[in-house]
Amino acid sequence: MRAVSEKVAAVAEGVAAAQLSMIDSWSRFWPEVMTGQAPSMLNGVALERSVNAALRPASQRVKANFKRLAR
Repeated sequence: MRAVSEKVAAVAEGVAAAQLSMIDSWSRFWPEVMTGQAPSMLNGVALERSVNAALRPASQRVKANFKRLAR
């Protein structure tokens, strides 16, 4: 039961983190354009940040489970 609830919580946290990352990238769009930078929404950086943010909670859970079960 604990393993399933941890996975569900990690997925929910990952989805929320990915959405917040995309919102952050959208909020940076015009400032990046105005300063002459390539917008992160168009060059793939925003997607990479979003994926990393989504995987971070699951990665932390896997590492914690490995440490707990390796004993």
